[in-house]
Amino acid sequence: MPLLESVPNTIQRWCEGEGDTSLVDVERLESTAFSVTARHNWAGEDAVRTRTGQLRYRILFNADGEAEVGVRTIAVGDVETSTTRRTRAGQRLVGQVSFAPEPRTPGSGLEFFVTLNPSSGSPVTCSVPIVIEDISARWTHLNHSNVFEIDVYGATPEQVAIIHDTLSILPAQHRAVIPRIVVADRVGPIGTGNIRQGGNSDRQGPPETQRIELTHYALDNKLRNVGEMRVCFTLLHEIGHFVDTRMGILPRDAGQRQILEEWFQTLNYQGTTQGAGERSAEAYWRYFIGTLPEEIRRILESSPAFRALVEDPVVVELD
Repeated sequence: MPLLESVPNTIQRWCEGEGDTSLVDVERLESTAFSVTARHNWAGEDAVRTRTGQLRYRILFNADGEAEVGVRTIAVGDVETSTTRRTRAGQRLVGQVSFAPEPRTPGSGLEFFVTLNPSSGSPVTCSVPIVIEDISARWTHLNHSNVFEIDVYGATPEQVAIIHDTLSILPAQHRAVIPRIVVADRVGPIGTGNIRQGGNSDRQGPPETQRIELTHYALDNKLRNVGEMRVCFTLLHEIGHFVDTRMGILPRDAGQRQILEEWFQTLNYQGTTQGAGERSAEAYWRYFIGTLPEEIRRILESSPAFRALVEDPVVVELD
């Protein structure tokens, strides 16, 4: 599913020059993000948003000629990056452009542009301004706490206590891979997604925006007892994704993967995503809650993320 809906002809209004603007039809221009959960929308009628300095495009050319597609500074017109292709009438060009969010020309904005020099007739250029979205602005204004040297945003005092107790049952090696935790009513992405009772994680974006997202509902309701503490198993699940990505949980051995898969199928898992990583994340939280079957426990303990824990085990007192 595209991160921006295809809007045929939307960009035509930015075409300029003496040429025939119907020769260039920007059928799709969409921002791309490292996070597969990211969603972007048009910024009004005159800009496209991106947070990573990447755009995907699909352009229909209605004339033979030569086309240049790329990113340039607004007004000054200094080209930051571009590619040049020969075109034929009726040809579609699909591609991606990557660029530095900060233009080389100080004080100038950036725009995506397409210039067609037809074999006959005058050149025509279409362009649309680019807005670089600061995703961290979505949480930096929220209540801030620090738990085990991890920044936590948006949590109530009671929820901070739950987060503290949840993190306290984990080894320091695993806590170290958590970039930050953000709490909101809706997540996936934070504040705008369709997840209202669970969690989400961004593990692929730049370091300053990677995060675990949790709903208030999850921190208030998705709890288990570990000794005298109440811990959030949704938070443990999302941490499991980070530990799997950074340190490795999911087994490579085909036999172990099959055993893990058969166990996973008994859970009737109802999460939004159903990929292989959900197997390791579901096993992860049950490991620390103390409800994981012994066979699956041994599989986890043979993974890179858990080998150090076998040598220096974490002792959890259970009821």
